[in-house]
Amino acid sequence: MGRNTPLPPQNIDAEESLLGSLLIDPRAILDVAPLLCPADFYVPKHRFVYEAILALNDHGDPVDFVTLCDALEQREQLVDVGGAAFLSTIINRVPSAIHATTYAQIVARTAIRRRMIDAASTVAKLAYDETIDVEAAIDQVEATLLALRRDSRDRLRHLSSYLQELFGAGRIETPQSVPTDFPSLDRLLDGLQRSDLIIVGARTGIGKSSLLLTLALNAAKQHDRHVGIFSLEMSGVQIAQRLTAMESGINLQRLRTGNLEGDDWSLIARTSDELSQAGIWIDDTPAISISNIRAKARRLMAQHGLDLLIVDYLQLITNPGRHENRNLEIGVITRGLKSLARELNVPIVVASQLSRKIEYRSDKRPLLADLRESGSIEMDADVVIFIHRESSAEQAVSSLTQLIVAKQRNGPTGEVAVVWKPQTAQFEPLKRREGSR
Repeated sequence: MGRNTPLPPQNIDAEESLLGSLLIDPRAILDVAPLLCPADFYVPKHRFVYEAILALNDHGDPVDFVTLCDALEQREQLVDVGGAAFLSTIINRVPSAIHATTYAQIVARTAIRRRMIDAASTVAKLAYDETIDVEAAIDQVEATLLALRRDSRDRLRHLSSYLQELFGAGRIETPQSVPTDFPSLDRLLDGLQRSDLIIVGARTGIGKSSLLLTLALNAAKQHDRHVGIFSLEMSGVQIAQRLTAMESGINLQRLRTGNLEGDDWSLIARTSDELSQAGIWIDDTPAISISNIRAKARRLMAQHGLDLLIVDYLQLITNPGRHENRNLEIGVITRGLKSLARELNVPIVVASQLSRKIEYRSDKRPLLADLRESGSIEMDADVVIFIHRESSAEQAVSSLTQLIVAKQRNGPTGEVAVVWKPQTAQFEPLKRREGSR
């Protein structure tokens, strides 16, 4: 390192004080372990000591001066850390372990700053490398930055730390699923679960887009969730029209044609004001690539937060590159969407076309095999919901519709009856069957 090159961010005192605290009171390990991994320590010998402490604790062995010396000796690292004398020194650095968590937070912050420097170097290298596609480079940059943002939470941790989070102090945390506001569907699914890839399939004209927008509106308006919508088929203006019809009850066709009555305008103004306050972001890029969806979703998460992601629809997503056939390309896309759901820890709801073969059957009730390019879709999806109705979406009167949960990786399958309202292009729970303006 050059004479004028500053040292990377570090705090040696905090590292040694933390290790001393853990030796004085090993119970502090429960609080510290979720915050730090060995690589967070700047000084190599401090990493060795921390690794040995974690190993003793994980094996249920006591953690003290004698056992730690023995563990380091077994690892052939006792001499490397400075022998028993070094361990005696760090024990004497602090009078108690009361500030162990504070020391750990200091060590974690300096580690993240070092990673920021590494990330900046990576970004610079990507920028200079003209052999890498710009879009792919941006995708890597945003993934790197998002990893930094989540770094303090997304550690490889022992099962015990997760159990402590769930059941510590006698509490059981309720997972923050996103309600659909269809009571029977919420009972079946327990809401839209974080990190789940949820596929919504239906024949053409049955209302896939309408169901997705209904879920988005319910989440944003009724539960103050932040929703991102990637619409590859409809424009942002068309989505705004549909959401306005859903929320106001004004007939969608009259909204489209401008055939409005006198008091409709005041209702539209109020609805527009209310919808403007909802946490809904729309990207209507046609034929968007999976890498672009990833990049934009990460940016949305970083800038505004994200609770639910809507994609309409799967078969319009592209994945630049050579593929032997469309099935393999769809497989890359669905795996990418599932990976994104896990990375962002949000449910992703994706509309999917069904194979045209269903139109030639007398029984139009959808099956998993009816998903177009079905192999990868069925495998990667956590939940598959089919919309089934004998009439088309263009039917002029409200009609009963079945939401068929054909697959649920972590729960039961089943059916839910809902009402399709063609006047406003939305779905409602069966008990809320109402007319529209």
